[in-house]
Amino acid sequence: MDAIPVDGGITSEASNWVFDEHVAPHFDEHVRKSVPEYDRVQELVATFSDWFTREVCAKRDHNLTL
Repeated sequence: MDAIPVDGGITSEASNWVFDEHVAPHFDEHVRKSVPEYDRVQELVATFSDWFTREVCAKRDHNLTL
């Protein structure tokens, strides 16, 4: 089956889409076109994960010193 263009630099075949070294360089640009507020969501995920992991890491580090 022939590859069809999906978006700049991203191609697909029917039922054969994979996230690989050919898709990765273009993924963020592509997803920004189809996911509203993509960059803001990424910022929020980073902020929330930092908030949660700090507490977990602090507890883990504390337990190691007991």
